[in-house]
Amino acid sequence: MKVQVQSAIESDLSLLTVMNQQLIKDEGSQNPMNYKQLRERMLDWIKGDWHVDLLLADDEVIGYAVY
Repeated sequence: MKVQVQSAIESDLSLLTVMNQQLIKDEGSQNPMNYKQLRERMLDWIKGDWHVDLLLADDEVIGYAVY
């Protein structure tokens, strides 16, 4: 399996937002943010001082990292 890290860009926002929603659900988080709010937050991170990376295995996105 070939694993890669790729910087996320604005065109990745829909995918990142859906994955973030799933993470919130899987964790049982009480985060009240809706899709639009999560998308805007992710965009702020991408445009700001945060690093947002996509994690790929054999060219398929398997996750993301924010740091």
